[in-house]
Amino acid sequence: MKQTVLSSISEALEKGQALQYAYVRELSCVAIGKAPCEIHPDELLEARFFEPGKEIRIFSRDSKLFAAELTEEPTDCYIEKTIPLCNPKIFGAEITVRDYLEPDCDGQMCVVKTCLAGWKGEADYE
Repeated sequence: MKQTVLSSISEALEKGQALQYAYVRELSCVAIGKAPCEIHPDELLEARFFEPGKEIRIFSRDSKLFAAELTEEPTDCYIEKTIPLCNPKIFGAEITVRDYLEPDCDGQMCVVKTCLAGWKGEADYE
Protein backbone atom coordinates (compact mmCIF):
# COMPACT_ATOMS: atom_id res chain seq x y z
CA MET A 1 0.00 0.00 0.00
CA LYS A 2 1.39 3.34 -1.04
CA GLN A 3 1.15 6.09 1.57
CA THR A 4 1.60 9.75 0.65
CA VAL A 5 1.62 12.67 3.07
CA LEU A 6 -0.61 15.46 1.79
CA SER A 7 0.65 19.00 2.11
CA SER A 8 -2.55 20.61 3.38
CA ILE A 9 -5.92 19.84 4.91
CA SER A 10 -7.67 21.72 2.11
CA GLU A 11 -5.96 19.44 -0.45
CA ALA A 12 -7.08 16.39 1.56
CA LEU A 13 -10.66 17.66 1.75
CA GLU A 14 -10.75 18.35 -1.99
CA LYS A 15 -9.37 14.90 -2.87
CA GLY A 16 -11.53 13.23 -0.24
CA GLN A 17 -14.81 14.73 -1.38
CA ALA A 18 -14.20 13.12 -4.80
CA LEU A 19 -14.27 9.61 -3.27
CA GLN A 20 -17.45 7.56 -2.75
CA TYR A 21 -17.83 7.56 1.05
CA ALA A 22 -16.89 9.54 4.14
CA TYR A 23 -16.57 8.96 7.87
CA VAL A 24 -16.32 12.29 9.70
CA ARG A 25 -15.85 12.88 13.42
CA GLU A 26 -16.34 16.45 14.61
CA LEU A 27 -16.75 18.01 18.05
CA SER A 28 -20.53 18.15 17.63
CA CYS A 29 -21.29 14.99 15.62
CA VAL A 30 -20.20 11.77 13.94
CA ALA A 31 -21.37 10.98 10.40
CA ILE A 32 -20.82 8.21 7.90
CA GLY A 33 -22.27 7.96 4.41
CA LYS A 34 -21.87 8.98 0.82
CA ALA A 35 -19.48 11.78 -0.08
CA PRO A 36 -19.42 14.67 -0.71
CA CYS A 37 -20.57 15.75 2.71
CA GLU A 38 -20.60 18.91 4.78
CA ILE A 39 -17.44 19.45 6.84
CA HIS A 40 -16.85 22.07 9.52
CA PRO A 41 -13.03 22.47 9.55
CA ASP A 42 -13.00 24.32 12.88
CA GLU A 43 -14.73 21.30 14.55
CA LEU A 44 -12.93 18.52 12.67
CA LEU A 45 -11.26 15.80 14.78
CA GLU A 46 -10.90 13.06 12.15
CA ALA A 47 -12.10 12.29 8.63
CA ARG A 48 -11.70 9.24 6.42
CA PHE A 49 -12.84 9.48 2.80
CA PHE A 50 -12.79 6.11 1.09
CA GLU A 51 -13.69 3.70 -1.66
CA PRO A 52 -12.31 0.25 -2.47
CA GLY A 53 -8.52 0.58 -2.78
CA LYS A 54 -8.16 4.22 -1.71
CA GLU A 55 -8.49 6.25 1.47
CA ILE A 56 -7.78 9.87 2.39
CA ARG A 57 -7.21 10.29 6.12
CA ILE A 58 -7.28 13.48 8.14
CA PHE A 59 -6.23 12.96 11.74
CA SER A 60 -5.20 14.94 14.79
CA ARG A 61 -1.85 14.66 16.52
CA ASP A 62 -0.80 17.05 19.28
CA SER A 63 -3.88 19.21 18.55
CA LYS A 64 -2.83 19.71 14.92
CA LEU A 65 -4.46 18.19 11.82
CA PHE A 66 -2.45 16.11 9.33
CA ALA A 67 -3.48 14.27 6.16
CA ALA A 68 -2.38 11.23 4.18
CA GLU A 69 -3.48 9.37 1.07
CA LEU A 70 -3.37 5.57 1.05
CA THR A 71 -3.59 3.81 -2.31
CA GLU A 72 -3.77 0.09 -2.92
CA GLU A 73 -1.12 -1.39 -5.20
CA PRO A 74 -1.62 -4.44 -7.46
CA THR A 75 0.61 -6.65 -5.30
CA ASP A 76 -1.15 -5.83 -2.00
CA CYS A 77 -2.64 -8.71 -0.06
CA TYR A 78 -5.67 -8.06 2.14
CA ILE A 79 -8.51 -9.65 4.06
CA GLU A 80 -11.87 -7.98 3.54
CA LYS A 81 -14.66 -8.12 6.08
CA THR A 82 -18.10 -6.58 6.25
CA ILE A 83 -19.33 -5.43 9.65
CA PRO A 84 -22.99 -4.70 10.44
CA LEU A 85 -23.52 -1.32 12.11
CA CYS A 86 -25.79 -0.60 15.05
CA ASN A 87 -28.53 1.95 14.47
CA PRO A 88 -28.76 1.71 10.66
CA LYS A 89 -31.14 4.69 10.43
CA ILE A 90 -28.31 6.98 11.56
CA PHE A 91 -25.07 5.24 10.49
CA GLY A 92 -26.16 2.90 7.69
CA ALA A 93 -26.39 -0.88 7.60
CA GLU A 94 -22.79 -2.02 7.19
CA ILE A 95 -19.20 -1.01 6.58
CA THR A 96 -16.51 -2.91 4.70
CA VAL A 97 -12.96 -2.94 6.09
CA ARG A 98 -9.74 -4.21 4.50
CA ASP A 99 -6.82 -5.41 6.63
CA TYR A 100 -3.65 -5.19 4.52
CA LEU A 101 -1.07 -7.89 5.17
CA GLU A 102 2.71 -8.13 4.86
CA PRO A 103 5.13 -10.80 6.03
CA ASP A 104 7.11 -10.15 9.21
CA CYS A 105 10.76 -11.14 9.72
CA ASP A 106 9.71 -14.79 10.30
CA GLY A 107 7.60 -14.89 7.14
CA GLN A 108 4.26 -14.85 8.98
CA MET A 109 1.63 -12.50 7.63
CA CYS A 110 0.57 -9.64 9.87
CA VAL A 111 -1.80 -6.69 9.52
CA VAL A 112 0.11 -3.51 8.65
CA LYS A 113 -2.78 -1.18 7.74
CA THR A 114 -6.55 -1.18 8.09
CA CYS A 115 -8.62 0.87 5.66
CA LEU A 116 -12.30 1.50 5.15
CA ALA A 117 -13.37 0.16 1.75
CA GLY A 118 -17.17 0.37 1.46
CA TRP A 119 -20.43 1.36 3.10
CA LYS A 120 -24.09 0.46 2.66
CA GLY A 121 -26.88 2.68 3.87
CA GLU A 122 -30.13 1.35 5.26
CA ALA A 123 -31.88 1.65 1.87
CA ASP A 124 -28.98 -0.13 0.09
CA TYR A 125 -29.26 -3.04 2.48
CA GLU A 126 -32.98 -3.79 2.17
